[in-house]
Amino acid sequence: MDATTWGVDDIPQLVWPCALPDHLRESTRPDQRILRAVVSMILVRMCSDAKDWVEAGAALGFPPDKSRNWTRYAFAGKWGMKEALLGAAEPMIQALKSQGARHAWGDRPRISGHGQSALQLAQQPHCHLHQASARCPCIWSAEK
Repeated sequence: MDATTWGVDDIPQLVWPCALPDHLRESTRPDQRILRAVVSMILVRMCSDAKDWVEAGAALGFPPDKSRNWTRYAFAGKWGMKEALLGAAEPMIQALKSQGARHAWGDRPRISGHGQSALQLAQQPHCHLHQASARCPCIWSAEK
């Protein structure tokens, strides 16, 4: 995999809502913000030498215990989402490579708090379906 054209600073704390498979975009159990954070951590592990979820989360400004717990929660067998989340990361590689502004997400807020409310202040790029001027994977895939 060629990770030289994109890196950790190109990954928002929460990937775009449209990066999730359709059936997970409105998820409340687990919350879709947690799922989006997990996809971001998957991407960090793909483009860096992060050896575990704690290091991947730290690169995004997540507390160590949250990174591990969110990933464990999202990957739990009872949800059956692990393959879908791993699969959601793969097409994001092209989207991240074709972003207009490189390293646009490098200046991240540190995340603190409890549960899913901790993600309320995280970087949350919008999908063009919800905000006409936003750049997102929906637009990037349509341009190809």
